[in-house]
Amino acid sequence: MNKLKSRHNDSVLRIPLERKQWVLLLTEIEAPKVLTKRIQFAQVVEDHFNMSLKKEQWDELIGCVEIQANRSRKPRIQKELRTLLDYLRQFLPQNVIDINVYRGQQKGLDQTGDQENMAYSHKFSDPYFSMEEEIFSSIENDHPVLPPGLEEALLMSLDPHAWIANSEVSGLTWDQLKQILDSDWDNDLGTIRFNKSLSLKELQASFILENARIILSEVASCSGVKATVTGRFNRKFVSHILTLMKMPDDFLEDPYYLNKVLNEQDVFYLHIIRTILDISHLMALKKGVLVVTKNGERLLKDDRAGQLFHLLFKTFFTGFNLAYLDQMAETKGLQETIAYSLFMVSRMDMKWRRKDELTTFLLLPPVMLEMQETITEPSYYFFSRFLRPLINFGLMESRTVDLDKSRYGELEIRKTPLFDKFISFRMNCEC
Repeated sequence: MNKLKSRHNDSVLRIPLERKQWVLLLTEIEAPKVLTKRIQFAQVVEDHFNMSLKKEQWDELIGCVEIQANRSRKPRIQKELRTLLDYLRQFLPQNVIDINVYRGQQKGLDQTGDQENMAYSHKFSDPYFSMEEEIFSSIENDHPVLPPGLEEALLMSLDPHAWIANSEVSGLTWDQLKQILDSDWDNDLGTIRFNKSLSLKELQASFILENARIILSEVASCSGVKATVTGRFNRKFVSHILTLMKMPDDFLEDPYYLNKVLNEQDVFYLHIIRTILDISHLMALKKGVLVVTKNGERLLKDDRAGQLFHLLFKTFFTGFNLAYLDQMAETKGLQETIAYSLFMVSRMDMKWRRKDELTTFLLLPPVMLEMQETITEPSYYFFSRFLRPLINFGLMESRTVDLDKSRYGELEIRKTPLFDKFISFRMNCEC
């Protein structure tokens, strides 16, 4: 027994948790940040989570569970915590005598599965092993794998980058992936780079740029537009600007079909562009009047079109809440990893693809899973918040095919040459 104890003193315990137990630890236990990270990084094996902790961390976790079990005022939670506490205690080194005996007694795991993935204690050659290396295995498309059924609330609580595995992601190393996600969109020498010198002619396919310039020009020519009490364009200006704007293909041909008079919010496409101009500080509300700022006037010049395009693009994807576009669940993971999706687009060829194919290919699986936890199909989120905006920016294009098979036809999308002219990626060679 003493020999067994000494063997565990410098080892790492790897214990299987059912999903319910794993969720309980993350949602009910107040633990130090380092310990919480270890719980979050539990390795998925089939439908279980293998949690790896050193002996002292395991003792600390049991203490945290015991404290919360005594503190909780909810009988059901208190009962679940005490059951979990009993389960965890049997894995303490002094209780692990014969792993084969344990395997025969354990009822929570499938006895027909791989026995090496069951509970066991193991001594690593390097006690300071990288948790990221152990997080998740890869799947066929080289994306990292997230534990199945992860609750949306849990995903929201994680560090935006912490739940990305340290495995290769479409040929990327962990450090390169972090570079992409942490990239500065204003740094001309950063990982993600934007060509701000594109000419107005090269950008002529962008609905958003063209309409933003039309709006800025009209507001400037009027020396400002009187705003509503909510700070929006008044009805008269809305009616006027609609005669000048270039609308995307999916815009309602007759906006007055549903409304006799139009407010700004009745023309959502106009409302979004005005909001982006406001967030970009290209327009401002002064004493009840919407005016073009000095920077707006400067970027309105033809030779500044590339700079204006970059500012609008950056603001749209990093300064504006994309969930506002469709009023569906937040699913923050998409916006927090938008740079990864852009990187994946940069690696695409020019072939037409369905939106569900693009959703699978361009999203990190943790983000996909976050969307799947809602009642809405992930492709709807992705189209509304990523694909359609790229189409309106002129960086992708769409077409409808197979009209005879479906009443509405099937939408196919591909990137345009403008995408590669505008966006490129450069990795730090130190990775």
